[in-house]
This record gives sequence, C-alpha cells and structure tokens, in this order.
Amino acid sequence: MNKIITLSSILCLFLILNGCKGQEGTKKVDSSIVNNPMNADGTIDKSKLPIMKFDKTIHDFGEITEGEVVEYSFKFTNTGKGPLVISNASGSCGCTIPSFSNKPIEPGEVGYIDVKFNSENKSGQVEKSVYILANTIPSESQLFIKAKILDKK
Repeated sequence: MNKIITLSSILCLFLILNGCKGQEGTKKVDSSIVNNPMNADGTIDKSKLPIMKFDKTIHDFGEITEGEVVEYSFKFTNTGKGPLVISNASGSCGCTIPSFSNKPIEPGEVGYIDVKFNSENKSGQVEKSVYILANTIPSESQLFIKAKILDKK
C-alpha cells in the first residue's frame, strides 16, 4: 500500500510540474537535485526532510493606485533536517510574479520568495495566490497577497 501511495505521489508531482509548462510567472529548477531520504523499505524518512516555515503567509499592500507595481519578500527558514529545494513557484495570474533562488537552503538557513504584483487594469479589493512546490511534505505551500486598488486620479 505504501508503494502505491509513493508512486501516486511521484506521478502527481510529475503531472503538476509538466502542467505548469508555458505559464507566465512560473520558474522551475532541475528537480534531479532533490534527494529525499529513504528508509530501507522504500518509504520517505520524514524526520530527515526539510521544513519550510514562513514568517507570514499573507501580505496586505494596503491601498495602492491602479497601475502601480508593488513587491514583497516572504521570508522563510528551513527548520528541518535536510536541504530545502524549491522546484517551482507560480502566481494565480499573470499579474502576480514570484521569484526564488534555485540553490538549496540548508537546515537553519533563511530564504525568500519575492512576489511582484502589477495592478494595471485592476480595481477594488484583490486577493492573489502564489503556489510553491518544494521537497517538503506537503510538497505545496501557498502564499497570499492582497490590496485595495484605487482609481488613477
């Protein structure tokens, strides 16, 4: 049963990564550098995995004027036991662009997910998401940005 779950997880990750091809605002790294520790029975040893712990997962830009481009850096720490590797980050739309380092974040080290939001042709209250894939369990993390966009004067 564990082998079926492990194989299903690997297949889902493969499909997710391939499904993101060509999307604006996505960045991928070579996932072959991710080495999850395995037990003798072929299961992943969760006690040796990296853990991505964010200082905060929601950022409110407050009031901005339509057309402004604003940025925020989400800070995280690898509080786990293994090197943390981000394999992909994507925004919920083309106006939300995440960027990240493709170098492994060692246990105890700090990293950042930088998010740029373009408010062109947007108005009112907006909420956007950033999806992150990494060699953690669960493999996906989600960040949120929001803003109240005021009309140009």
